[in-house]
Amino acid sequence: MAQEQHPIICPRCHAESFDNSWKCWRCGKRFPYALRFRARANQGEAQRSRSGCLALLGRAFLAFVALLTLVVVLGQARLAMMTPDERAEFDRKQAQKAVEREASRMAEAETKRKAQQATAALDSEREAARQAVLGKVKAEPVVKDAIWTSDRMLKLGVLDDGTPRDGLAMYGCGIVSDFPELKGGVSVQVIDIIKLTRDSKWIKLGESRCR
Repeated sequence: MAQEQHPIICPRCHAESFDNSWKCWRCGKRFPYALRFRARANQGEAQRSRSGCLALLGRAFLAFVALLTLVVVLGQARLAMMTPDERAEFDRKQAQKAVEREASRMAEAETKRKAQQATAALDSEREAARQAVLGKVKAEPVVKDAIWTSDRMLKLGVLDDGTPRDGLAMYGCGIVSDFPELKGGVSVQVIDIIKLTRDSKWIKLGESRCR
């Protein structure tokens, strides 16, 4: 492992040098002996610090291994000192704990599976409700097209006649409210379908937040 080098500051030009030539790379002045001695001392101190940390980690690991070995030996000694009846009772309790752990794992897995099934069923119901909403709003003559851009955003495409379309958006919210699966946080926007198809711009003509 390479030793960490400490810089030597040149007393003449104040440049930092890291090499072992003991001469400033900028002005060429050789460093005084005191600076060279101090640099060697700093490098030795850094090396001793790293060695001390490694030794401490090594001792901690050995102590952990010794403690683990002691626990295993004490456990084996305790089992060896048991009478046959005590050993049978110990084995019975261990088997019971294993059965309880397996039962807990299976119950947790079953709960998770049921939650996933419930979520999937709810998602399916919501998707069916969204499709039903699309069918109803598209049946309106003024609505040229409709699309869900997200789970909470319904957009209705109409021809812009220069009038506000907030009323149409509120009508769309009325249709959404007929489906309990979609209640909560749904918004309806009315957009200019000509600008969308011609310029790919979503120009909003009206909006309503459904309750």
